[in-house]
Amino acid sequence: MLGKLPPKIHYEERTKEYYQEIDKFNKLADEMNLICTYNLNSKKDTQSLRMQYIEEVTPLKAE
Repeated sequence: MLGKLPPKIHYEERTKEYYQEIDKFNKLADEMNLICTYNLNSKKDTQSLRMQYIEEVTPLKAE
């Protein structure tokens, strides 16, 4: 045991492209979560959800 060095840890630097791909994946996962949560089936459903959010946020911005 004495005199034995621990194994070297090989650290690989992550590139800019790696983080861009992770961001794309996270955005896609968020979109899928929103679609499943609100059971969105068409463009009309997404527009009505958007209008609902706008109606909720507008009074809050006024304050």
